Amino acid sequence: YSQMELALNMYNGDFHVLSQTVRNRQQFHEVLPVTSRLIVEAVASHIRPTSIAVNFPPLGKSEAAKLQADQLEHLANSLLNRWGRTKALSPFHEAGKNVCLYGLSALRLLYDRNAWGEPPTRKKGESAEDFDYRTALWEARRTAVSPLVLNAIDPLNMLPPVGVDQPSYMIESYQVKPFTLMADFPNYKPLDPYKGNVNFTTYFDDKTWLYIVGNQKAGTKAELKGTNYRNPRNPYGIVPYTLIWSGLGKNSPYGKPEQRAIGLIYPLVGLLKEEARSLTAVSIILQASALGRGFTRGAPPGGLNIGLAPGDFTEIGKTVIEWFENPPVSRDLYQIMMIAGQQVERMIGEKLLGGTRPAGVTSALFEEILLEQAQKRYGALIESMEAAYANVISQALFLIENVVKQKIPGILIKPEDIRGHYYCNVDFRYEDIAERRIVGMIARMLFMSGLIDFETAHNKDYLNSPNATEIRKGLIKDKI
Repeated sequence: YSQMELALNMYNGDFHVLSQTVRNRQQFHEVLPVTSRLIVEAVASHIRPTSIAVNFPPLGKSEAAKLQADQLEHLANSLLNRWGRTKALSPFHEAGKNVCLYGLSALRLLYDRNAWGEPPTRKKGESAEDFDYRTALWEARRTAVSPLVLNAIDPLNMLPPVGVDQPSYMIESYQVKPFTLMADFPNYKPLDPYKGNVNFTTYFDDKTWLYIVGNQKAGTKAELKGTNYRNPRNPYGIVPYTLIWSGLGKNSPYGKPEQRAIGLIYPLVGLLKEEARSLTAVSIILQASALGRGFTRGAPPGGLNIGLAPGDFTEIGKTVIEWFENPPVSRDLYQIMMIAGQQVERMIGEKLLGGTRPAGVTSALFEEILLEQAQKRYGALIESMEAAYANVISQALFLIENVVKQKIPGILIKPEDIRGHYYCNVDFRYEDIAERRIVGMIARMLFMSGLIDFETAHNKDYLNSPNATEIRKGLIKDKI
């Protein structure tokens, strides 16, 4: 956890290269580069796919088996769409950032029994129209809200078993405000709901689901078990977590998880701090040289208030103004900065993060080459995320069949028709910019030649336009 906290501090810019004494004087300020954040954000965006292909192999050659596989794919895609799939704010993307930063991440899948609420019943004296309206609202909520809640768990808040891919138990621990727990735990009665923090710990294994709420400052603990506070039985029958390892580390022969959970930042800590030290040193020397510091002799009582621009000189009576001698910036400092930057580039992916792109017709080809390099260099991260998607889908199917046990609106397959078919393949797909441009040119040529119609030219096989009808309307308006 110490190296994870160090990586997080580097990501947030919460580290120092100047002493506390110098910082307190506030004469000079540290220059802390955002390289750590850029690395994590850039790589996380590279491993985030353009689209996702989910494939369930049919359990047999019959038409019924093929139909079941198609319906399971539809179910998986519907769930992924509700969880955000490839969006930047989805739990999957947050898990991807965590695995880039820490080398380890986790996803938690829970069933919210109150997500839909109880189906409405007709009240005494209520009109049929009002009852139908409340029923329609309830059905709309069932369509929009998923009872399966997916969250990305920060590794600093969890204690997983060491050296496994699918945990046999999981412990989460947070510091939260007391009032946030009172809604879910009516038995918890804090002395002051809005003051201080309390420890909230969750324990899961395949048989037990246990909550522990405690206030260390007061020295009291309240143990709340399971969902009814008395029965600690796990109603799921599985540990609803998915561990994601970066694949950049190695299984330790000594059982050390920190040798397997290797992210992108911790191996670069020395270089990143050296970069900050060099930039800070150059900044201080430049400030001292360009904005020279001086002192006076024979100044009148009360001191002087003189605004001198660099290079100006003024004479005030008998007062003598002198300046400290400031050495020029050493070229070695610039060399150190260049070396540190080059080492970071070599570790992360040469010019992958530099943003260098040639202009003109070669830009698309260069983009394609960079994308291919990124997929190879970060292949372990991509494969880990693909496996995480597949495991979350498998757990979701298990919960729908064995815990939810009711049909989800918009889903073709019934829970009882899943019949234990939880295994699927997940493949990330990335848009090839050069290929898309070529396909677009071909579509325009075929359309102008009359070989394909307007709708075909704009379908997903060619221009992949979101709405060909609106485009046609826009063209008609332009002509008018």
